[in-house]
Amino acid sequence: MPLMIIALTLALASAAIAGCMDAVPKDSSFNNSSIRFEDQRNITSAPVSLSVGSGYYSSHPITYASGIGSNTKMADTSSATYLGHEVDLAHSISGAAEFMASSSSYSQYGPEYSVSGSTATAHMKIDENVTDGRVHIGVLQGSSHAWKSPSVEVDEDYIGSYHIYKNISLDSDNVQRNSSESWLDCCKSSYFDIDRQYLPAINADKVFNYKSLQSIAGSQCRNKNS
Repeated sequence: MPLMIIALTLALASAAIAGCMDAVPKDSSFNNSSIRFEDQRNITSAPVSLSVGSGYYSSHPITYASGIGSNTKMADTSSATYLGHEVDLAHSISGAAEFMASSSSYSQYGPEYSVSGSTATAHMKIDENVTDGRVHIGVLQGSSHAWKSPSVEVDEDYIGSYHIYKNISLDSDNVQRNSSESWLDCCKSSYFDIDRQYLPAINADKVFNYKSLQSIAGSQCRNKNS
């Protein structure tokens, strides 16, 4: 029994020296992801002739040429970002298109706070020749309701024969820091979540005394009302 008392006394003395120092974040996590799409093409449409029956249309075949096209869209819901490239009814398409998206996120948890954040990048590069076709370029970025109040908006249409070059990159970031209050006036978070080397000294009165808790609650209310 005397040995237990001595050990407890030493632990409390060590904690008292440490005081209420900020603890190093106990838990943290990091995540990274990326995706990339690249397309190189040189396509020309070939009209199709149809001979129908043995009468007039046998010597006057029906020519069918609907043109060629492509449609590539990329959207990131977390950053409210959209990139789109569409080609339709073209006689020929040649060139390259590149789409890329990457994101990273992190979270850190300490005894007094938690921090979380994320960054995202969306990229579109178009370098192509379109003959007798229709091209649409669309870009959108904003808050969670980007379609209502976008910070970036591009809506372009081309009809005919063009050489089109676009190189667009959009970045976004978000950081949130949250602090937490505790029922113990020595620690802003849970006493038992603090690293053992930084444990502050507390006594039974601070834990079980109703008046101690009442004074803490009163000070918090005054801070909120001031």
